[in-house]
Amino acid sequence: MAKLGELIELNVVTSTFKSLVDRIIGNPQFSQQAILMSLWGVMVCCARLSLFPNTSKGHVLEKHMNDLFIRLENTSPDNEEDQRTIATAASWLGRPCPFAPHYRANVSKRQSDFRNQLQSCIPSLRIEEEKSLNSLPPVDLLLPDHNMVIEVQGPSHYVGTAKT
Repeated sequence: MAKLGELIELNVVTSTFKSLVDRIIGNPQFSQQAILMSLWGVMVCCARLSLFPNTSKGHVLEKHMNDLFIRLENTSPDNEEDQRTIATAASWLGRPCPFAPHYRANVSKRQSDFRNQLQSCIPSLRIEEEKSLNSLPPVDLLLPDHNMVIEVQGPSHYVGTAKT
C-alpha cells in the first residue's frame, strides 16, 4: 500500500485505502500480521501526504490509521518491528502505547565520535544517547536543555542492520 503513494494520484490512493481498510475492519478474520502491514502502509502514506502543502487527505487516512490501531490495541507482539509499528501509530494518533516496546541501543562509532567531538567543543552541553521518547525508537543524541535531537546518519542506515 505504501508504494501506491509513489505511483498514483493522491485522491486515488485515499479512495483505495478507504476500500482496503473498510474490508479489513469489516472482516474479523484478518490476521494480526495483515492488520499490522496495513497500519504500516497507511502511516507511510500519511507521512508522504504530510509533505504536500494544502493536502486535506491526511485526516481521512488518520481515521483509517486509528481504526486499524484499535484492532491491534489489545495485542503485544513479540516481533520488535511490529512493536515499533504499533508504538509509532500510537504516538502519531496521540494515544498511549498499549505496551512498553523493546528497542536495542546501538551506538555506532560515527555516533560516538560525533558525540565526543560535540562534548569537547561545548563541555557544559548535556547529551543523552539512545534516548527513547514517547515509546518511539531511540534517537541517537538528545540535547534536553535545547529540546533538540540529532540523528547521525552513516553507512549502517543504508547497508544491513548493524551500525558501524
